[in-house]
Amino acid sequence: MEKRIKQEIQIPKGAKNVDVRMINGKPYVMYDFYFDHSFKEALEEIKGTNEWLDKYFPVVHAGTISLDDEIFKHKPETVKQAFFKQRLEHALNMNIYNFRAQVMDPSLDKDGNIIFKAGEKPAIGQPTMWWDLQLQHYFPQKRSRMGSPNQRIIFLAVLMRELVNAYNYTIEDAWRTICDQSREICNCSDTIHGKKHMEPTGSRKIGQWADLGNVYKITKHNEKSFALEGSNYNFSGNFCTLSFIIGDHKLGNFHKSSLAWIVMDV
Repeated sequence: MEKRIKQEIQIPKGAKNVDVRMINGKPYVMYDFYFDHSFKEALEEIKGTNEWLDKYFPVVHAGTISLDDEIFKHKPETVKQAFFKQRLEHALNMNIYNFRAQVMDPSLDKDGNIIFKAGEKPAIGQPTMWWDLQLQHYFPQKRSRMGSPNQRIIFLAVLMRELVNAYNYTIEDAWRTICDQSREICNCSDTIHGKKHMEPTGSRKIGQWADLGNVYKITKHNEKSFALEGSNYNFSGNFCTLSFIIGDHKLGNFHKSSLAWIVMDV
């Protein structure tokens, strides 16, 4: 059985347990859909393999991030850097376990299913609650969900370390790239070698991670609180840096250029 969420008031043949909900003033139909058994088995078999997980949801080794590392001993040079370090210290105090994170932004297939495929349009335009409900049923075996702001800051710390260790950034430049001006590695309005419009999924890889900027990422504090994070092609790289974050009270219509940042258990 596969849980589906649709924005049209159209009930497909085979739908069961239909439930209509209002999300951001629009009607959504939730229903259970029963696939052909052999198709469903094949889908889950592919999705559940370690090869699939490692390809599309690599492990973020949160336990390897420490303030004793030379990179994170860096004394902040700007307000944005100071805020990043404050957030990182808080996240480390929360003892975040290792987790898996999306390797690129998700897309939607013609039936509205979440997919991960390079060269597609990012799955922008879905309300926050659509993502929250949909991800509960995407890969429940690994607790698929929106990542938290604490997980996001750990992820950025891992990325910062990769810039230093694998891309020969100085520690100072890595901090500036994550916190102060992200146009070197993100698609922003003033990006380097950019086209100043939304790019397809799988763009601008750093190591195994793609789509670091381009569109906002939605993270989840708790059941009632969400945040918008990261760079966006509509804004400059020094305004919407990778460490940029705003609370859900200011989200408004930003779902038109944002999507969920998806994580799973290891």
